[in-house]
Amino acid sequence: MPPSQWNGGPVTGLKLEFVEGRVVKVTAESGKEHVEAEMKQAGNVGRRFREFALGFNPQLAVPERNPWIPYYGYGAGVVRLSHGDNSELGGAVRG
Repeated sequence: MPPSQWNGGPVTGLKLEFVEGRVVKVTAESGKEHVEAEMKQAGNVGRRFREFALGFNPQLAVPERNPWIPYYGYGAGVVRLSHGDNSELGGAVRG
């Protein structure tokens, strides 16, 4: 994953390994403790696969300063894989 914020802390080099839709392994160059803390806070759903989204809108660019992919839109070429509660997408994972 690109650099991101988890539980209020910076994370770089994050990799999540999924088996049957669940996170089974977390590795990171830095900030792994922030990822683990946020997933623990979310409970079991924090380790469940949520969605795959592919962005096509060139107007939704990731800012150069403090890069961030906003929840509401994915620019051209952005691939979003997320985990957690998927009830708003019609899924059965709630939390």
